[in-house]
Amino acid sequence: FGSYLSLLTSLYSTEHGIHTEWGSLPSHMMTIPQYFKQHGYHTVIAPSEYELYQKERGLIHLFEEAIPCLALPAQNGDITTRQVIRWLDQRPDDPFFLWLQYFDTHPPHIVEEPFKSMYYQGDPSHQSRRYRPECVAKIRGVESIEELDYAFQIIS
Repeated sequence: FGSYLSLLTSLYSTEHGIHTEWGSLPSHMMTIPQYFKQHGYHTVIAPSEYELYQKERGLIHLFEEAIPCLALPAQNGDITTRQVIRWLDQRPDDPFFLWLQYFDTHPPHIVEEPFKSMYYQGDPSHQSRRYRPECVAKIRGVESIEELDYAFQIIS
C-alpha cells in the first residue's frame, strides 16, 4: 500500500508516513488523481486486487470512479483489462486519468518454460537453498519472504 501511495503522491514512504501494508494518507497530501481532477480530468481506478477496491481500506476514495474488482482476493489481469476496454468503449469523449492495477505477477506465480530456465536453474525448494543470507539480506519486505515460502511449499 505504501508503494502505491508513493506512486500516487511522488513521495517516499518516509514523507507520506505509510510504512505498513495498510494505512491512511493524510488528507492534506496531494495525489495525482486529485491533481488531474482539479485540471478537468475524470479520474478512474481499475484495481485487480479486491482490497484496493474496498472503500474502508482501499484507494477508490482518491478517484471519482472505480471499475469493480470482481474476485477476492484478486482477479486475473485479463478480467481487469476486459472491464477497462468495456469502460473505454462507453466513456464520454472527455479527458481522463486511469490507474490500472494488476496483481498477476505476485507469488506464487509459477513461471513456464522457456522463461523459467532462462533466468533460474535448479529446484527452489532444494535443501541447499533453504537459507541463503546473502540473498535474504537483499529482500526488503517480510511479506515477500512469506509469499515465496508459501510458493515453495506448493511446489514441493
